[in-house]
Amino acid sequence: DGFGPDAEALLQRVTSRDVARLAVWRGTYALICDEAGAVVDDGTLFRLAPNLFRWCCGTEESARVLEEVAQTENLQVRIHGMGHALPNLALQGPRSRDVLRKIVFTQPTVPALDDVKWFGVTVARVGDRDGIPFMLARSGYTGELGYELFCSIEDAPGLWAAVMDAGEEFGIEPMGSAALDILRVEAGLAAADAEFAPGVDALEAGLGFAISRPKSDFIGKAALERNARDPRKVLRGLWFEGDDVPLHGAHVYHGERPVGVITSAVRSPKYERTIAMARLAVEHAELGTELEVGQMDGHMKRLPAKVCSTPFYDT
Repeated sequence: DGFGPDAEALLQRVTSRDVARLAVWRGTYALICDEAGAVVDDGTLFRLAPNLFRWCCGTEESARVLEEVAQTENLQVRIHGMGHALPNLALQGPRSRDVLRKIVFTQPTVPALDDVKWFGVTVARVGDRDGIPFMLARSGYTGELGYELFCSIEDAPGLWAAVMDAGEEFGIEPMGSAALDILRVEAGLAAADAEFAPGVDALEAGLGFAISRPKSDFIGKAALERNARDPRKVLRGLWFEGDDVPLHGAHVYHGERPVGVITSAVRSPKYERTIAMARLAVEHAELGTELEVGQMDGHMKRLPAKVCSTPFYDT
């Protein structure tokens, strides 16, 4: 959490989004980049009050950057790391709102469940005004209708039980990380150490949509503007005919020449074939281009693939 009179100024300086335009009870997907434009961390930024923000991110690198900039620029802001004290339960899928309608209680001073639009946020309780308190965000990592529920660690078992009980009539099922990875690839969502990694700028990672172009300045802006004028690599989807799943980092070939690498690949049960995201040289990234992905040493076995756009699946 970040709060104080300079909280907005700090987030304007550090993140890729125009935070001044973020209304209370709204969130946005944002990046923290380094001076070279590479993604240090990504996450969802929520504004809970005029000078109160919650940054739900992937690593502790965010805190290091935020604290360093706040100290260097002498900003009046307090940064409070929640660590594992605020677990997150993701409730995703077409019936997720129906489940929540059975348990969510909100005060009239905050947005009601049906008023929480895409990337909206509110605070709620389970059942009634005396129930378990939690933050409810319409966000997720699946490409489906979905919500994320944040609560204190001691309330997590009770919140889990309430959600599972409410969802029983809708056939609710727990989902593991392997299933989540399939869904996020189908939805074309980037992951750390896959689509974005050290040395890969935000544009090459397919995250240009998370950059507010008119914004006056933020860390990495100059490098990203320079790279946008003359891009060398882009992120694309690959559509395979078979079930063989190439490894992360496998080379993508045009003839005998490597022209890209696989960043993420899964077998999609929805499409009954392998799909992947790959970082490709712009000269070979046109939609419909036929390429091959190397298995083993790249020459003993080749998997034919066709370049496509992402997301593969979009609700």
